[in-house]
Amino acid sequence: MATGKPGDGSSAKTLGTLLKSARVASKKSQAEVAELLSTSQGNLSRWERDLTYPQDAETLLRIERFVAVERSIFVGAVVASVTKNTRRRLRELFEEYPDR
Repeated sequence: MATGKPGDGSSAKTLGTLLKSARVASKKSQAEVAELLSTSQGNLSRWERDLTYPQDAETLLRIERFVAVERSIFVGAVVASVTKNTRRRLRELFEEYPDR
């Protein structure tokens, strides 16, 4: 059941929503933020849309500094992104291999 709490994968803020909100608030382009985070604009775009998420600690720490939120909020957003992506992958897998 969706509770809207960080980590439940529903309406909780995800890493993508935190990143995009921080970028828009800073009035920076995706290219500028991607450079700050030492990544490509394509990666940043996928992260903002919650299609993927960075999996290395250094990148996550750079993002945490950029979005400038409390660590508990940041961790909740990362967990929400992981949960959202895992659910999407599982749905795709089960659609590919329906009940027999």
